[in-house]
Amino acid sequence: GGFYVLINMLPDEKLREMKGKNIHQCTEKAANSFYGLLFLVLAFIQVKGDEISEAVLFRYLSRSLGIEVGEFHDYFGDWSNLIRRDFVSGRYLHRRVLESNDPDAARDHLYRWGPRAVAEVSKAQVEEFVAKMHGDSV
Repeated sequence: GGFYVLINMLPDEKLREMKGKNIHQCTEKAANSFYGLLFLVLAFIQVKGDEISEAVLFRYLSRSLGIEVGEFHDYFGDWSNLIRRDFVSGRYLHRRVLESNDPDAARDHLYRWGPRAVAEVSKAQVEEFVAKMHGDSV
């Protein structure tokens, strides 16, 4: 299968025209929530040493967002599926199975930055994002 990236190429005047119909607002909110969650995930991976288990990532996000895996978040929506499906298929995250010697153990996955995140996001941007979250300056 091929890899495709959709880019919004509508002119600003068309977006302004659509804004009255709430289409632009929905699109803008979706983009903000997508990239907001993506930066949270990338920052956590960077802070934790470039690769983390899904269990650790989801435990952190559950505490940060105040909801459990699989629950709908008012701003991020289905955040666990966004990470597992959209961030991985969009190549922002690389996900692999964590090997275990115990055949009865539940399968966990490891996440690290994917090639698209490496190409589009600098470590300095993530450090600045983390500093702003904590009210510090870089």
